Amino acid sequence: MSEQATNNSLIQVVQLPVIEERLRSMKETVEKRTTEAMALVCNADNLAQVRAVRAGLNDTFKGLEEQRKAVKKAVMGPYEAFEKVYKECITEP
Repeated sequence: MSEQATNNSLIQVVQLPVIEERLRSMKETVEKRTTEAMALVCNADNLAQVRAVRAGLNDTFKGLEEQRKAVKKAVMGPYEAFEKVYKECITEP
């Protein structure tokens, strides 16, 4: 076996991450809520309602953003571990 063939098999992806998402099913709801919020006229009479709508949208966004960050951390963890070994064994020497 040649050195090139050996080198080609030193780094392999054994299993790609599978990320399950159902975001498209939520898209219409988010767009509808956002459109409704943007259509609200903000005045002294409905300021509390506008704030409540905005707070609800922000809560939804924050919850989804936390999930996205958790997925990214889970996916990047094995790559970062691999990169550390790669630097230690290949880049630095």
